[in-house]
Amino acid sequence: AAIAPAALSIALKPACPLPTFCSEDPTVDCHSLSEGDCGDYLRCLFTHPDTNPPSPSFCQDRCVVEEAKCGDAYTYSDKQAMMIVGLMFGLWVMASMVLCVFVVKEKGARSNTPRVSAEFSVDQAAQAPENAAANRPPTKVEETLPNFIAMMKNQPFRAMVVPWVLDQTLAAMVATMLPFFVTYVVAPERFCVRDPVIPETHFICSDLNVLSVGLVGLLVAAIAAMPLWYTIARRFGDYKAWLAFNFLNAITNILLLFPGYYWEDRVTLVIVTCIFAALNGLPMGAKFLTDNILGMVIDYDELRRGVRTEAAFTMFSGFIPKVVSVPAAAFPLSILAAIGFKAPAPPNGEPNLYQPEKVTWGIRIMFAVVPTFLALLSCYLKATRFPFKDLGVADAEIKAGLLLRRQGRAYLDPLSRKFVLPAPPPRQEWLRSITLLDHFTGPNVIIATLEESPADRGSWLRRRATKQLIAAAVCTGVALTGTAVTISLGMLQNRAWGWVPSILVILTGLGVLAVLVAWLRRRAAQALCELNLSDELLKNVLAERSLVPESEIPRPDVSNAFELVSAVASLEANAWEIIHDPRRATMPAGNPAGVALTSAQARGVSAPPRTL
Repeated sequence: AAIAPAALSIALKPACPLPTFCSEDPTVDCHSLSEGDCGDYLRCLFTHPDTNPPSPSFCQDRCVVEEAKCGDAYTYSDKQAMMIVGLMFGLWVMASMVLCVFVVKEKGARSNTPRVSAEFSVDQAAQAPENAAANRPPTKVEETLPNFIAMMKNQPFRAMVVPWVLDQTLAAMVATMLPFFVTYVVAPERFCVRDPVIPETHFICSDLNVLSVGLVGLLVAAIAAMPLWYTIARRFGDYKAWLAFNFLNAITNILLLFPGYYWEDRVTLVIVTCIFAALNGLPMGAKFLTDNILGMVIDYDELRRGVRTEAAFTMFSGFIPKVVSVPAAAFPLSILAAIGFKAPAPPNGEPNLYQPEKVTWGIRIMFAVVPTFLALLSCYLKATRFPFKDLGVADAEIKAGLLLRRQGRAYLDPLSRKFVLPAPPPRQEWLRSITLLDHFTGPNVIIATLEESPADRGSWLRRRATKQLIAAAVCTGVALTGTAVTISLGMLQNRAWGWVPSILVILTGLGVLAVLVAWLRRRAAQALCELNLSDELLKNVLAERSLVPESEIPRPDVSNAFELVSAVASLEANAWEIIHDPRRATMPAGNPAGVALTSAQARGVSAPPRTL
């Protein structure tokens, strides 16, 4: 994406040498010459413009005309290069997506709770028509909100969300402000007209060339840094490398505060800018660490719930950049407009290189200072809020807990450090009712439902959801009305008050989301009123949402959980030797928890070599 446009643009640029007379008398001002004096210089030509309405005749500089023709030719070659690159990437995406559909196979969901098959639903409905609504499996719409709620109840994931948003905001702001930084702060086309004048056709006098070289350096550095970050992660752990990537990002971002068109040595300015851009590629090579940690968070979510919902997490991870990119791009542009940015002049859209000093400093701050602050804040939140500091130990405890949970035995929660005894698997005909109840969080909701009479169960939830829906609709209506009023009053075009309608638009969007959530809850509560919520069903859900006291957990299960954690940790610590040189691998003596691992092996989970 960075190399192809620059390479194609250079390859497609036509040869455009200036006439030899352009090197003669460069100080001659043709426009100031009369018709008689204009013919004394080869580079000057008296012109009679053929325009409507008529324009006055004047002495024209032929070299300026030739340079403009070269500039137009270069612009056309740039457009051709971008069109070809767009076509290449479009075909690449189409081919890779088709290949993905035919090659990649999705792993099935693992759960203690088997899903209801279509055959079961039809048979049960035929045997008991009054129970058809309860027996059928939940729909995708009914599963949407419970999956999102369960995802947000995952504490490690919640701790990742805000730093994740900050990282994506940082990347979006840098991508938005990069062309502004090159065009108006480094300003190659501006510093080339300083004495001594550098010809416009020189390589460093094009902001596109400087931008392309900087992007190439950034990309090459990011690719070269990936093995280095992988080595750092193996040596010091993913968590420490994750923090180091943010801290390094802050250091490399602040370097871009210093380059500017006022530097005396213009070649040094371009070289230093490209080097600083390449240094900013170093932390980009560590982006894979977030995906690594997200994978462990997904494992922990499976340990909590007994169901693996990778799709919800990966959907959310892909959704964050799209949501963040709009305000992250609009915010700095709004600030520049408010402090007096001079827009490109029509009709050709040529940039106004001579911006006010406060605008160039605004670009510097939005491009270097604000991203540095965001990177440091993200690093601080990761260091203070993410609960798993030793990811190797946490990963071993999660994997051991998964093995025990699939056997229905007590496991150690690596976050709360308490033992959890999984609730008995629910009946298949309860699955839809449980999914509908999962629209409402906490054990108190289930207790309140249990206290209702069997005929009225679900009514309290319906009343509560109705009140939430009305409140959300009113707030959304107020925000929408405020948006319409402020826009009609012209506040959107007002530099001082333009932020008001922007904030109201965001609040309106959040209100629409709140209305949707309240409607889904109201819909689930109405469905629960039509089902038979037995005491046995509600007590099963309450047991799933409550923690069993450790005194009630069998002591052998507690000791077995510790032994299994040690076995899995030893297996992971020696994984490299086990794969490449099994004779050098060291396993726990006697293979603690070997019975559990052998049982897990029967469920399709690999056991240590000694057990095999």
